[in-house]
Amino acid sequence: MAANNLNKIISLIFLTRQQVFKEITFAKKPLFSFVQLLTIQFIKERRKTTMKEVAGFLNITPPSATSLINILVKNGVLARREGVGDRRIVWLKITPKGEKILKRGYAQIAGKIKETLSCLSEKEQKALIHILEKIANQKKLKN
Repeated sequence: MAANNLNKIISLIFLTRQQVFKEITFAKKPLFSFVQLLTIQFIKERRKTTMKEVAGFLNITPPSATSLINILVKNGVLARREGVGDRRIVWLKITPKGEKILKRGYAQIAGKIKETLSCLSEKEQKALIHILEKIANQKKLKN
């Protein structure tokens, strides 16, 4: 790939991300960051998970994951539970409040993406879906 194409793609990915996820708000009050919502969704899908798994999923250090999780627990979005038989393992689980926050956050993200992609025709939207699926499937094949 030519360097100028690569630089253009990187720049456009950052710009698009900024347009879509710049500020997720609810009733003019900041809700949660995209990374926090992504973390909540990951834990919800897994039903319960460990701090180590969260750190691996987000590709961050365990202390950074702990800091992120502490905020979500403090806000009542996640709950911690010590492992049975091994208190060093801490299980994380989404709370009913977390379910509501996640639903509102994803609705806002969907609205932002819809707004952002409104400049594309139906054909262009389908082409974008095809490209993103191709990229996502390529990564799955390598893992």
